[in-house]
Amino acid sequence: MSFFKIKNTDSLLREYYQLSEAAEIIGCDEKDILWFARHKGIELCMEFYDDELDVSNGLSSNVDRAELLNAINSLPKDEAGYHLLSESCSLRLNAGEDSYDENGFLRCHIKGLFAVGDVYKELFIKHEGQPEYWPESFIPSGTAYLDFPVKLFVNYDEKENYLLLDTLWITKKEIGNFFRAVAADKKTKKIENSYKSQSEAQKQKHAVPRVEILMAVIALYHRDMKLRRESPTAVTDHLFKHAADFWPEKGEPPLSYDTIVSLLRKSMKKNQLTFY
Repeated sequence: MSFFKIKNTDSLLREYYQLSEAAEIIGCDEKDILWFARHKGIELCMEFYDDELDVSNGLSSNVDRAELLNAINSLPKDEAGYHLLSESCSLRLNAGEDSYDENGFLRCHIKGLFAVGDVYKELFIKHEGQPEYWPESFIPSGTAYLDFPVKLFVNYDEKENYLLLDTLWITKKEIGNFFRAVAADKKTKKIENSYKSQSEAQKQKHAVPRVEILMAVIALYHRDMKLRRESPTAVTDHLFKHAADFWPEKGEPPLSYDTIVSLLRKSMKKNQLTFY
């Protein structure tokens, strides 16, 4: 990938970068990363701090409340006492209580990097980095520590004039995944172009023999008009019997028996021999 400034993540010192930073370091446009994020599953995140400016979140899962709470309480904690959802994000529950919001989601507070979904990626691309809406939900970024999927819904209306810092971030790991996705995409296109070239070459290779076969059949028609009423198989048999008349060096047609039968089936329409 000589068109990039860097070929891998070896020179990256931080664990995550703003999308604009990553594009500059890699040597591509932000839209390139966004496209691969949307279509190749590259993870993009937003950062939460759980400070006085943040609001609570509702955590949704496909397990019952008791199992969810037990799983969260079994998670490792960081130095501040937050439960680690992954290597790059965590949450805390309200001290001494398990409260749920009006949607029945477990109320919690989050910190770290949380990944946006494909819907928001699509909006980000469509509105060229200025989507009209904030993400409806987030998921833990990186490798999740829970055994079941969870979503987090930000309670945007909890504070008047709440403002989400909607800067997009990409981790060092995901930059590596971006490189691999680009390389795989380029390889696929190279193979497709190779097959296309081979296909065109095969068409050219068989074009002349097809014409030779059809011209030979026309010549046989002129010799024996009754041959026009015969089936493609019978005409092919006749052609092989007289092959030395048309291909004296090899004594046989330039295409196989089955190929000639198939060719004549396609060409013999309405009792007429047509070139296609």
